[in-house]
Amino acid sequence: MVRYGLVDLPILVTADSNTAVDNLVKGIGKTGVNIVRVGRPEAIREDVKAYALDGRWKDLKKAEVVCATCIGASGTTLDKVRFPTVIVDECTQAAETAALVPIARGCQQAILIGDQCQLPPTVLSDVAETENLGESMFTRLVTQGVRPCLLDTQYRMHPLVAEFASAAFYNGRLQNGVSHIHRKPPDGFPWPQRHMPVAFINLEKCEEKREGHGSSYINPAEAEKTMWALLEVTKNGKIGPEDVGIVTPYKGQVRLLKKLINERPGLQKFRSGLEVESVDRFQGQEKEVIIFCAVRNNREGKVGFLCDWRRLNVMLTRARIGLIAPWRQPRIVHPIGSMYLHSGLGFRVLGLDSIYLGLNGGVPVEWLICYIGTWALRDEGGFRV
Repeated sequence: MVRYGLVDLPILVTADSNTAVDNLVKGIGKTGVNIVRVGRPEAIREDVKAYALDGRWKDLKKAEVVCATCIGASGTTLDKVRFPTVIVDECTQAAETAALVPIARGCQQAILIGDQCQLPPTVLSDVAETENLGESMFTRLVTQGVRPCLLDTQYRMHPLVAEFASAAFYNGRLQNGVSHIHRKPPDGFPWPQRHMPVAFINLEKCEEKREGHGSSYINPAEAEKTMWALLEVTKNGKIGPEDVGIVTPYKGQVRLLKKLINERPGLQKFRSGLEVESVDRFQGQEKEVIIFCAVRNNREGKVGFLCDWRRLNVMLTRARIGLIAPWRQPRIVHPIGSMYLHSGLGFRVLGLDSIYLGLNGGVPVEWLICYIGTWALRDEGGFRV
């Protein structure tokens, strides 16, 4: 839009979180567009601080694109600026009240970008949840009949991984803009199948436990195997710490993993560059390799946060060339529902080669699959296959 003069400048580009905004700044900055990042200095990532406003008002006047969080757009810094075009990225993760803030900045054209098949806004108040403040503007407009434009071509994932996500979450509508030739699994890790960049690492004993006296969960055995996987996938030097993300639903597991990395000899190189985050904080990001820790593993089959299929969707779609997951085999398939085996899309298990899983677009809606150690996909009203 900037390059071809399609809109009046400046454009205000926002997202709900600082992490998402920093990702936007990093991407837009590569295009050569004159961009400014507005926000508290301590909330801006080091790798994008060169774009921070930091009191340089002349930079704001010259800017073609201004980036801020939705709430950050309410600051007095922008009071004298009008933005005819406002873009709200990851709009489905922002509460409707938050999305209205940048739109109130003189907006004549609003562009909402989001995915209602991924995580909704985080609402901590029961009262707010009751009043539907947990629904995003994007989702409400789509529900009321506004027809969105589907960006149906993905350029991130290996096509076989994308095929799973397409079948499970997007009615088979996703197309691939990249070939498997450009998404080869990295050397050095013992992938069960060379053509399939997904590895489940079988663990015999990996019971969950409470983190101290808190409400979060940890899984020490899973954390230990994650450290092994991290060393294996980076040992030949082609994949660096900055290319790997470790993702888990529980903050307790995040703390445990960071503790192991910071205190254990031999893991020093991972103390900078490597990202260890919760699934919710990782939405909107991508890495060459993702290691996923499901954490939950109990006799009752309780899965906690993973009962939300949208959270599982986020987890499965962050990796560009490799997805690794420690898990426990006995709970891989829940007896309810059914699953079709398809040789073109299969997942073989490290340490348990007799188990071979796969599926195609014909998976029925009622299926319940225990994925990476927990049964996790279920029909929750909006789920489609």
